[in-house]
Amino acid sequence: MRALLALLAAFAMASCGGSQPTIGTGYSDPEGAYTMRVDPAWELHAGGVVEGVESWFIGPVENGFRPNVNVLTQASQGLSLTDYISTSVSQGPSLMPDFRLVSQSQFDASGVTLGQLDYIGTFQGHQLHFLAVIGMRGDRAIVATLTAPLLSFDTWRLSVEPYLRTLRPT
Repeated sequence: MRALLALLAAFAMASCGGSQPTIGTGYSDPEGAYTMRVDPAWELHAGGVVEGVESWFIGPVENGFRPNVNVLTQASQGLSLTDYISTSVSQGPSLMPDFRLVSQSQFDASGVTLGQLDYIGTFQGHQLHFLAVIGMRGDRAIVATLTAPLLSFDTWRLSVEPYLRTLRPT
């Protein structure tokens, strides 16, 4: 009975905007550029894909593509968050000819303003859907991106987006 009451109290607190439980485990970038919560079930491949990019495989291969989360840290060349997002969107078609922006926004995450891009495109023959959360710190942009096949993206988004939103530039 106590467990049920505790569960109901936690649900009521969350429903009313109370503090949310901490998810996953903490991850700190080896270069010290960011922290983010990650699901302990994800398979980390730090630097395994591209130097300076941390990647996690988050599920099994689907039609030749494995859903993943990757975090890229790059020079922002003095751009603001708004300008960085605009530049990224304008470069989309040169990276993926069928690039389509679904949405873009900015939100407050515990006093830090983060950007979010939701876009679709074909990459290396795979129709993919991307959700990127972007943070800025000094002259760096940190971009955490969920990449999944178009058909399974909505399912992945439900479980992964809360983790992406824990991105914090350091």
